[in-house]
Amino acid sequence: MTFQQLSYLVEVAKTGSINKTSRQLFVSQSCISSSLQQLENELNVKLLTRNSRGVELTAEGKELVQYAA
Repeated sequence: MTFQQLSYLVEVAKTGSINKTSRQLFVSQSCISSSLQQLENELNVKLLTRNSRGVELTAEGKELVQYAA
């Protein structure tokens, strides 16, 4: 788990969108997505639920954001 992964997760939680986060942070969507997937794999939990309107945090994701923020 890196600080960068946590900061991406916190920003995605604020915006509700990987696309909006990428525009705000001037980082590609694929970079943010892959970082968050690596974090999910490392922790062996699903942090985000992806849907057509963006993303929502799972219960585990909300808990981690509270810890990281």
